[in-house]
Amino acid sequence: MSMMNLRQIKCLRNNQSGMASIMITMITMIVVSLIVLGFATISRREQGNTLDQQLSTQAFYAAESGVQDARNIIETDVKTNQPILPRTNCTTNAGGATYPTGAQMVLDSTHNVSYTCLLVNPALPSAVYNGVGEQPTVVPIDTYPAQTITSLVIAWSPTNNPSPSATTCPTSTTKTFSPAANWTCNYGLLRMDLVPTQGALTRAGLDSGTLSSFLEPFKSGGSANVSYSGDVGKANVTGVVCGSGAGAQCKVTIVGLTATDDLSLRLSSLYQDSTITITAYHGGTQLATSGQVAVDVTGDAAGVLRRIQVRIPTNNTSNLIPDYAFQSNAAVCKRYELDKTYFHIPNDITNPDPASPMCQTTTDGTP
Repeated sequence: MSMMNLRQIKCLRNNQSGMASIMITMITMIVVSLIVLGFATISRREQGNTLDQQLSTQAFYAAESGVQDARNIIETDVKTNQPILPRTNCTTNAGGATYPTGAQMVLDSTHNVSYTCLLVNPALPSAVYNGVGEQPTVVPIDTYPAQTITSLVIAWSPTNNPSPSATTCPTSTTKTFSPAANWTCNYGLLRMDLVPTQGALTRAGLDSGTLSSFLEPFKSGGSANVSYSGDVGKANVTGVVCGSGAGAQCKVTIVGLTATDDLSLRLSSLYQDSTITITAYHGGTQLATSGQVAVDVTGDAAGVLRRIQVRIPTNNTSNLIPDYAFQSNAAVCKRYELDKTYFHIPNDITNPDPASPMCQTTTDGTP
């Protein structure tokens, strides 16, 4: 092989070595660029998520502001005995309504924060009460407009269990309820007092017109109806069929009503807090009720939207009727005398028989 060929081969080898270095450098640069690009994308995404969360929170607060504005107007109408007017258009009023419009719905023009839609519905097809527990809740049932109520449907489900099961509920009632620790049913036991409140109210009328019942959840059997005319004035325990699965409920219908308008329900849920839905009917026609007002508001923060829907009660739902014949914030002393052949309760605790040893006072003057 000539000297010229050897030089060419050596030169070719040197050129190939340089090409490999170029390729390695290019691959390294591509990999580093992809890593940098990935980090930049993640950073921009996190920055965008943070901004979206901030705007979403602002939009939510804007929607809450709209709810509060509507609440103030509704409460004023209730206090002044004015009708609660609906609003069916997002931004304009009709029929004399005075809900915020235009600039009144803008909360921060600099940062484009406002609520863009406010709807008010005072005629709901049913009334819903969440978290009803042992402390009774008074539910006024007023139709809108006033019509005769012939039946009332009460449905309830556990507030903290969206998919209850009735498999462990009772199959019959002994009219003796178990201690709370032994109750295994997912549903609460509903105590109901139905009181007609129209016209002049008297003690005799309330005694004879009040329907009281304990509605006990059953996993099978039970009744779908409670008769007002047949069970009024009695202490009733009624087994009610309950379902299992997502959205399942216990449901009972009170039939035989002839109320022209006003009814009041006092409800309490034993063992489990319940979400209760009440629906009024005239024959087969569902009636709109006026005990709650639905307010639907959409908040807007620089293009990010949040929508909330709430129900505002138009009546006082706190329990103004005592649950017992006698209540005290302090200890109650009961005096009685007992031996093998004698039992006596002093007739007058305020002015007890001074001869009775149970009514003697101590040195400090207390009984």
